[in-house]
Amino acid sequence: MRIATAAAVVAVAAALAGCGSETEDTAPSTARASASSSPTAAPAATTAAPVTTSTTSSPPAAAAPPPAAPRAPFPPSDPRCGPAAPDLVATVAAGLNRADYRLTNGTVLSEGRYVYFGATIVDASGAVKSRSDVWVLRDGVPFASTGGARNNSRFPKASTVLNVGPGDAPVAAVDNCVANLALGR
Repeated sequence: MRIATAAAVVAVAAALAGCGSETEDTAPSTARASASSSPTAAPAATTAAPVTTSTTSSPPAAAAPPPAAPRAPFPPSDPRCGPAAPDLVATVAAGLNRADYRLTNGTVLSEGRYVYFGATIVDASGAVKSRSDVWVLRDGVPFASTGGARNNSRFPKASTVLNVGPGDAPVAAVDNCVANLALGR
């Protein structure tokens, strides 16, 4: 009886500790083999069998996600950027596609015969819909340069009419100035 009980205890301990080479399929047969050598070992096998057959290994803990890559900092704002006049903001805002959208962080950069106007588009609740967009004005007439400006206003594309694209230096500069304002930098 002592041998059968000791074998059952070892089988249970091995199953709980996760060490040993027994699988769920072989553990009960080992306990039954020990039980058959002694008629009084059956209760030990009955007690040990549910423990070894019902133990399940927990799935491995999910690995922690890798740390987020540091965000690339925005370059400093161009010193040529300045606040936009309210009438300029109103001119561009009048061409927005939605009546509940408004412009904040209005910023301008003048170069040659163009005025580059950038702003953040927000809805009536103040939620940001587009962090920074740029329009190019020639003789006071706005043209949409960046994607958000084109998608959220009715103005013609600056790249088509003025040959001024969203990647051009003055557009990128005012876009960066507005982004820094929107992010509080």
